[in-house]
Amino acid sequence: MTRVAERQTRDAVSENGTHLFDSLYNYLFCMFASTLLMERPVLGGALFLAAQIAQMTVRLLLPGSISPLNGRIRVAMYVLTGLCAIITFGMVLIYPLAVGIQTMWLLFSLVLIMTLRSVFVRRVLFGSITRKMSRVQAVLRIFYVMILSIGVAALILFVSLPADTSWYLLGGFALTCLLEMLTASARNTEEAPEDRLDPEPKNDLNQLEHINAYRAFRKVLSLASAALQVTLIMIYTFIGTSAAELLISLVIAFACTYPAARIASWLLRRKKNRDPGNVMLFGLFLWLFSLYSFWLRTNNGATVWSYTSLATCSAGTAVTMAALRALDTAMQEVVFFATGRKPKEELKLALNVTLEYAQLFGQMIALIGLALIVFFGEGAPPFREGVMVQPALLLPAGVLVAAAALAAFRFPLSKQHLDKLHVFLMLKENGETNLPLQKQLESVIVQVSQRHYGIRALMVVLRLFFRSRVRGKENVNPQKNVSIVFTCNHGELYGPIVSNLYVPFPFRPWVISEMATPDSVYDYIYENTVKRQKWIPEKLKPAVARFCSPLLSWMMESLGSIPVYRNEPRKLMNTFRTTAEAMEAGDNILIFPENPRDERFDTHYYVREGVGEFYTGFAMVAPLYYKKTGKRCQFVPIYADQKRRTLTFGESTFFDPDIEIHQEKHRISAWLQGEMLRMAEEA
Repeated sequence: MTRVAERQTRDAVSENGTHLFDSLYNYLFCMFASTLLMERPVLGGALFLAAQIAQMTVRLLLPGSISPLNGRIRVAMYVLTGLCAIITFGMVLIYPLAVGIQTMWLLFSLVLIMTLRSVFVRRVLFGSITRKMSRVQAVLRIFYVMILSIGVAALILFVSLPADTSWYLLGGFALTCLLEMLTASARNTEEAPEDRLDPEPKNDLNQLEHINAYRAFRKVLSLASAALQVTLIMIYTFIGTSAAELLISLVIAFACTYPAARIASWLLRRKKNRDPGNVMLFGLFLWLFSLYSFWLRTNNGATVWSYTSLATCSAGTAVTMAALRALDTAMQEVVFFATGRKPKEELKLALNVTLEYAQLFGQMIALIGLALIVFFGEGAPPFREGVMVQPALLLPAGVLVAAAALAAFRFPLSKQHLDKLHVFLMLKENGETNLPLQKQLESVIVQVSQRHYGIRALMVVLRLFFRSRVRGKENVNPQKNVSIVFTCNHGELYGPIVSNLYVPFPFRPWVISEMATPDSVYDYIYENTVKRQKWIPEKLKPAVARFCSPLLSWMMESLGSIPVYRNEPRKLMNTFRTTAEAMEAGDNILIFPENPRDERFDTHYYVREGVGEFYTGFAMVAPLYYKKTGKRCQFVPIYADQKRRTLTFGESTFFDPDIEIHQEKHRISAWLQGEMLRMAEEA
């Protein structure tokens, strides 16, 4: 079973999406058959969905099956199962009185044949693994199942309906058989479904609940999978009221889903700085916007705007699932890091079961919505004229997508963290270690942590007011696994602001300790910044400082700043120690080495233009880093020119361990200051 489990883990997310579209073909056929037989398309879709829920319930909710759900959610699933059972009995036993018993049971027979066909295909796929059948043998058995189902359907149709109608329906049924056979053959037994799983993995699964990153990922994955079920079913139901509209919708969805998924996967695979978490959020917001756009036009039927919303929604779901697929691979490393052992086969299977639970939950929600349309919205009893319930039924899909987006905001791992995790595990395999990196990863992966999207949003807004051109980026040549120390002039506030906004490399900034301490930030910002602003009325200056103080404290924390304690030698040693550990963990550093008390100027503030005198002590981070790692860090000068609105990178220099430390720190400081002065003159 090792090969099976590994395949399940690798393709768990993609298989869930593939299985959804397999079911979608059958769902659309049932809607088409229901339209042809009784002019009520939703009834056929609802019956097929009820059958899907029934077979999944048997596999997932019976005693003895593995469950990744806590007690309350499991109880809720049982309640939904009971409600779906009542709905199904209502459609099968009561609704035929309104539409005709013969046509109702004919539709029910087609749905039953399709459901049994899917069950047999699933068993063949599983049996091909346990019995070690070849691919040809498995495909032949699936082909026999398809021929048998077509034969049974033909017998029922030609006995009950005119020949032309029977051929029409049989052609559609045969097409669903072909599509299901093609997708099943493509999977080539990779899915390996099991009706029952060993309950022992529950203990291992519970142990993973303390891993924050894994827990956050599983939550996003579950919500997105459930939302995908509800979204597609509801949108197709609203658009597709005829065979032509159903066909157009299916073509649009496929044409948008496949390219979007391929492009997203290519970007995540080829673009080294592309963050899966950000891609996932983009897909979720595109998805949510498309639902809102579709909701605005549900009363208009199948219009151009409706098809456009379907296209963007399909693209959004594809991008989201592609990002989740990329993160699914990373989760194996997360579990290995947190537990010290590679995930067992049972845990890999449990992830697939989690997806199936989410799929079941989404289908239950969708069935309840379809039942409202069947009983109240298609002119059936008790309301003969029908009630417009479609707009409200998009609400569950929107809520699920919004919940997935909120959960995605709490996913803690950035692309930088994922790269660091990979580096750490490679070191571990080679018998090496990196304690600062391990400590940093533990704080993000295991402990309750989340990404600071708020500061990113604020930076996007600030870029509108602090526009700056980046020049000389080609002068920065990052060395593999070697940290960079960026040094920038102050230019009063301009340097710190634009460097944080526009430096295209990740870093942690040095910041004066008063700015990093909530109790002292008010006094510091009032005396050094607000008090000097002549455009602010004197009476308002204290209020402005009080307003900015908590915002600045939050910003310093979100940026991962390192406090610098001037005039406090003991605390200053902690600054260097923290910096060296951050560099050992793979972080770059941003430093502003200017001395505000420059003797050349009659001021105690940073110079507005040009470059002031440098402190030299900052360069001591280099020998500390070299002592810990044996690596020569790179120093890169940056000149922020407020007058010309530019941020320019100069020529870099490397720490030389062969030069006496005192001389080397003066050399580094002089080099960086000289490069900044050169850039200031050339500007």
